[in-house]
Amino acid sequence: MLKQLLSQFQTALQSAGMHPLPCEQAAECLPTLIAQFENRPENRAGRRVHRAPRKRVYCTLKHLKRAAAASAKAGAARREAHKLLRAIRTFPDFETLEKRASSFIGFQNRTSRRRNEREMRKRAPVIQLGNSLALHRIDTASHLTTIGRMLKLCVTRRNLGYLHSLRDGSLVFWSIQRDGEVVGLLSINADNEVEECGGPDHESLGLDRTVMLQILRELNVTADDCKAFADVGALSIFLERSAQRPDATANFQDSLYQAWGWKGRLAVSQDQRRWSLFSWCSKRSEWVDATFDQDITLGQMVDLAAHCPEIAALVREQRALAEPRVEKTTGHRRRQRHRRRHRPRGI
Repeated sequence: MLKQLLSQFQTALQSAGMHPLPCEQAAECLPTLIAQFENRPENRAGRRVHRAPRKRVYCTLKHLKRAAAASAKAGAARREAHKLLRAIRTFPDFETLEKRASSFIGFQNRTSRRRNEREMRKRAPVIQLGNSLALHRIDTASHLTTIGRMLKLCVTRRNLGYLHSLRDGSLVFWSIQRDGEVVGLLSINADNEVEECGGPDHESLGLDRTVMLQILRELNVTADDCKAFADVGALSIFLERSAQRPDATANFQDSLYQAWGWKGRLAVSQDQRRWSLFSWCSKRSEWVDATFDQDITLGQMVDLAAHCPEIAALVREQRALAEPRVEKTTGHRRRQRHRRRHRPRGI
């Protein structure tokens, strides 16, 4: 095995594109350094070399083979590979060679990771949201960490599990960019819901409802449980119907309340600044909160309906739409089915 690795290294060295003299000197000095290392008393048991020292020699020879292969190709690692191979003749002992070879492999791995990272970022999907805004999907932990540091968000903290969620696919991350500058980050869970969304230092994105709804449509997700979307009224009900004209309006307690109904759901806004979404639960026969962080509570909505007839009518209408329809069978039809069931054969 040792002779085979030495032979493979020498063959790779001849194709490294270096001057013949340093190649010859490296090929001559390398066996001497290995022999000096393996002949130390602590590395031998009689005529046999201990497993651990021999394993270190094998590993270093493989590193040198990679350096010789890298020196024959164009790239960032070529210059470092040439430096390593030329310096073999100057190393005083095997440990120095081992350390330098390991350092080269670390450099080469980092260079490869950066190159792969750039390629993956180029291939990542991009969704244009007009002339200035765009969504960029984040596919690597390194990219997510970079975005998190730029925005001063907690995704960079390993103990919170964001990087692990990216790797196992339980969360999908998108950055929001304006004119090429990152202004926000959002994550989507397996239920196609926006898990979190925030701007620099967890501040608001500063985007209006129209743009936020466009983001939801482009990503085919909902965000009723996300504060960043709920705060501007980008609720799921407005993905199916227009938000321009409310179904009911009322002035109550010095505020303008507007309400929209759709398929058993009710969106309510107070002065276009506070938003909440409610849905009728037929199993429990009651209205329930459909958003995580309610600006307008269920009790406030009930109080509003009690004082505003127009909103009360909309609440009753949406409740009726959500209730399952039960088809009633009249006594006349029941008698007809009974007669047909007992009709004599042959008639």
